[in-house]
Amino acid sequence: TALRAVGADAQNVDECVVLLETARRDVLINRRPHDVKKTQEAASAKSVYERLGGEMGVTNMVETMYNQALEDTRIRSFFEKNKAKVTTIKKKMAQFMGGCFGGPVTY
Repeated sequence: TALRAVGADAQNVDECVVLLETARRDVLINRRPHDVKKTQEAASAKSVYERLGGEMGVTNMVETMYNQALEDTRIRSFFEKNKAKVTTIKKKMAQFMGGCFGGPVTY
């Protein structure tokens, strides 16, 4: 996964999943019960942004994601057409994702 590619350990990946649990009902039709206490504890701990390594960690994750996209023959053409814009797109995506993960909103 992209989180593992930027050095997130199993515990951090699990905590990210727990934090995203609140979106489960919007994604799945058949909901499963979740551990509310664990969700609350994870939410009060460091932000996902901090656990990913801050700006550098999120930037590395976005870099990895786009590198993999460029290797994927199904979607590569979307990025190859705009090579000059890919650097700008990566920067904006890292800013956007950083804000989503609890970092500063600079997007």
